[in-house]
Amino acid sequence: MEASVTSMASFSDLHAVAFEHGTEAMMICCAENKILRVNDAFVRMTGFTEQSVFGNNPSFMASGKTPSCVYESMWEMLHSTGSWRGEIVDRKADGTFFHKLLSIKAVRNASGDISNYVASFIDVSKIKETNEKLETLALKDILTGLLNRFAFDAILGQNISQARRRRERVGFIYLDLDGFKKINDSLGHAVSISIQ
Repeated sequence: MEASVTSMASFSDLHAVAFEHGTEAMMICCAENKILRVNDAFVRMTGFTEQSVFGNNPSFMASGKTPSCVYESMWEMLHSTGSWRGEIVDRKADGTFFHKLLSIKAVRNASGDISNYVASFIDVSKIKETNEKLETLALKDILTGLLNRFAFDAILGQNISQARRRRERVGFIYLDLDGFKKINDSLGHAVSISIQ
């Protein structure tokens, strides 16, 4: 019997260790959505101290860049299913914006009422920036910055499909610049850019 009591105490201690030393930022709020606790990762990631956020609604970090429909959907899911996961843009203590992948769980008491919200998140700004650069490289011409053939094919295909559904017509104009390739091939991209 003594061993199981020790195991339970250790398990509780492990929860505290996981909260304090986890790599994901974590926040615990009361039923009224006021911040009760944040972990060290939260402080490192956002720049806000635990004292400065205590008692605040997490919305004080809102950047204004996340559409209100995302928050509406979040609260609807939290009340109906008890959890929500998605991406929002928030503001750090220094005023900079960051994209975060956020997971929230509504914790219910024995009566079935929400007693707490537990949130964890990671900063995905660098991942988004890398993906945007890759998308730009894949869909835009490096020299002109204009959409390339792959992007053109995708957009044209979407427009044709949409026109078929609406029983409309689609038209496009093809423009060929004579000699542009010769300039690139013989003189290089730097000369082509200065000519523009």
